[in-house]
Amino acid sequence: MATIKSVLEKVRASPPEKILLHKEGVFWKAYEQSAMKIYECVRHCMLKRKNIKIVGYDVVSAGFPLSSLESWAGKRQFCVVDDWAEISLSDEEIGMLPCFEEWKKRISDLADITVPKEKEDKDARSLSVTVISRITEFPVESKTPVECMLFLLDIKRMIHDR
Repeated sequence: MATIKSVLEKVRASPPEKILLHKEGVFWKAYEQSAMKIYECVRHCMLKRKNIKIVGYDVVSAGFPLSSLESWAGKRQFCVVDDWAEISLSDEEIGMLPCFEEWKKRISDLADITVPKEKEDKDARSLSVTVISRITEFPVESKTPVECMLFLLDIKRMIHDR
């Protein structure tokens, strides 16, 4: 089993046109630059930022179920070897990618946003309407349990990030 340190080193060394995914349990996980590529080029998804003591900094990751690799890759080429998967990006997608360090800082800055007190009540009502609308429009009966869980995580993030 690969350590987080070796996974991060492999991601950092991967070519810019590749999204490198590591198999962890029943999920594919993308770290750092690969998480950015997933988020910016493939699908806006739940990002997780966690301080990893062994490497000494916050690590950004994104994950999705093993069974959904084909749908996440879409029309892009991908290959799987052991506990690793690669998704190839087009030249156009690569050209649209932001600088990783700036992107990571922007992701970090989102956690530091605070709502001024006078806007809080209005924002809470607006958020309530948005959340209720999203929940009532979500077709839970046609979704998998994992898709429902990811939807709930998205709602939770929306509430937490307000």
